[in-house]
Amino acid sequence: VVAGVFHTAAMVQRGISFARCPVNNLYEATVFMTLAIMAVCVGIGVFRKLRFLVALASPILFGLGVFAMFPNLDSFHERPEFSHGALSMHVALILLAYGAFALAAMSSAMYLSQEHDLKFNKMRAIHAIIPPIVRLEKATVRLLWTGVVLMAWGLAIGFGVVRKLEDFKSGGDAKVYWAVMVWLAYLALLVGRWK
Repeated sequence: VVAGVFHTAAMVQRGISFARCPVNNLYEATVFMTLAIMAVCVGIGVFRKLRFLVALASPILFGLGVFAMFPNLDSFHERPEFSHGALSMHVALILLAYGAFALAAMSSAMYLSQEHDLKFNKMRAIHAIIPPIVRLEKATVRLLWTGVVLMAWGLAIGFGVVRKLEDFKSGGDAKVYWAVMVWLAYLALLVGRWK
């Protein structure tokens, strides 16, 4: 929480100094994503049964912080790319969705580990610090639904904003198609599980 307060203060100060949403380059996007994952972890930490996800997010947050310090990630542009509110909201929602998908991937990895131990009757499945398999499944499904909803909102806002950009009219952007494919894949998996 203390780190999150300092992180948030730094992001707010950067946004005020540039007079725009601080998600304009790869450095700022990475820093924003770490802030979003940290906020989700603090929210999840309230629930005792889901605190295991917070422990798994720590090394990922550290790795993202180290990545953000790479040279040439923080390049300044005269004209900010994400200067409009709707485009900033689009970027924020998509990054939050990817954060939810990352947490779902971590809980899925723990699920597979626990399932393997149970399948082969290993005693460490009983004594493991990993939560029970049923709780892992519920956490993964809820995180995936959260990611799908956030990405749907982000894509809906993005298509409204992107229609006005010249790049999209002349053939589109690969990251837009990739985001739609990711969203459709997760939605198909969740609907298939529900059916």
